[in-house]
Amino acid sequence: YKCAFGLEDGHLAVGSKSIGYRSTDFGNERKIMVHYGDINSLSAVNASDISISTLSGEGYVFKGFDNRDTVLKLLKDNKEKMLLTAPDEAEPASKSQTKALRRRSSFPTIPVHALPTAEIEEDDLQGNLRGMGEMTLSIDQQKVVDTAEKEGKMVEPQAPPPSSRSKSMRFFSNVAKTKSPREIEKAWAKLKTEKSKTYPNTVLDDVKLNYTVDEFYKIFWSNNATCPQENFKRDVQGDKDIVTTEWIDTGDKFTLGRSQQYLHPNDAPMGPPMANSVTEQTLQKYGDHGMQISFSTTVEGVPMADCFVMEDRILADATKGGINVRVDMGLRFVKRTMWKSVIQTAAKGGSKKSWQQFVKYVKELPDYPK
Repeated sequence: YKCAFGLEDGHLAVGSKSIGYRSTDFGNERKIMVHYGDINSLSAVNASDISISTLSGEGYVFKGFDNRDTVLKLLKDNKEKMLLTAPDEAEPASKSQTKALRRRSSFPTIPVHALPTAEIEEDDLQGNLRGMGEMTLSIDQQKVVDTAEKEGKMVEPQAPPPSSRSKSMRFFSNVAKTKSPREIEKAWAKLKTEKSKTYPNTVLDDVKLNYTVDEFYKIFWSNNATCPQENFKRDVQGDKDIVTTEWIDTGDKFTLGRSQQYLHPNDAPMGPPMANSVTEQTLQKYGDHGMQISFSTTVEGVPMADCFVMEDRILADATKGGINVRVDMGLRFVKRTMWKSVIQTAAKGGSKKSWQQFVKYVKELPDYPK
C-alpha cells in the first residue's frame, strides 16, 4: 500500500505475522519490519495516517494512505489472528515456534524478501513469502545431508523448488540495464558519505585491499566464491555447522539477500559453549564504484544476547589499484536492559576484532595479489 515514512515515499506490505515498509529512494532505501507480537497499539492519525507503537517504545507514523481505514482494519485483524494462534504462555513453545516468533523490528535484521516495492497485491506478497520458505527449506535439506555424512550414510539431496529469481551475476547485469551509470555513481557517493543511524560506529577505516570490486565479490561473497566467507568463519572464528542460502533478489531489483545459520563459540560464563546464531546478509553492488554488504546477527540461548541485534556493514570503495574497506557497526536493542552501556562497549570491541581478523586472513591468503 502506497504511503510515506518521514520524508520518504514507499510501500507498506501487510503479512500474516508482520508488516514491512520499504522506501523507494534509490541508493538510500529505508526498510522497517514490525512483528505483530511486538505491537503495543495501532491507531488512526489525521485523515490518512496510521500510528504504530511497539512494546519496546519505538514509534512509527506511516502517512498518506489512499485507503487508510481499510489498511488499519487489516492490520488490526491480522494482529488479533496472530495473537490467537500464538503458543499458550503456560506451555513452552517449540523450537520451530520460537524461531518463527523471533522479533526483528527494523531492516536489515530480517530477511527483506517479504518487502516488495511494487504496489502490494496478495499474489506479490505470497510470492515473496514463498521465497522466504525456499530459503528455510534449503537450510533444512542441507542439515539432513550434513547429518547423514557424519553418520556415514549416502543421501541424495532433494532439489530445492524452482525459483524465478536471477542468479547473482545476471542480477547485477540487469541492474546495469535499469540504472544509468551516473545514477549508480551518485547513489554510491551519497551512501558512503552519509551518516547512518543504524551503523553509528566505524570500527575499521581506510583499509586497502588489492582487489577490484568485482574480484572482492567473486572471491569472498558470490554463490560460487573461490574463498567464501564461510572458510574464515570456520577456520578462524571456530564456527560450526554453517549453512548459507544462495543470494536471491529481495524484491527491489537492486538488493540481494541471503541467510546464514551456524554455531558460534560462546565465551560468556553462562549459556551453551556453542550458541545458535543467525545472520541475515544483504548486498548492493554499485557498478565498479563500490559495494555494500550488511550483516544483522541474532544469538539464541545466551543471557542478555536476546536484548539486542548486532548490525555490521562493509563498504568497499573502488580506488587506484584496489579497494578501500570501511566497516561500520551498531546495536539495536529490542528489550530493555540495565547493561546497555556494557553491551555496547563489548560489542564494539568484538566487531573491531572480528573484522581485523578477516582483513588479516585475506592478506595472508596464498594467492593474495601483492
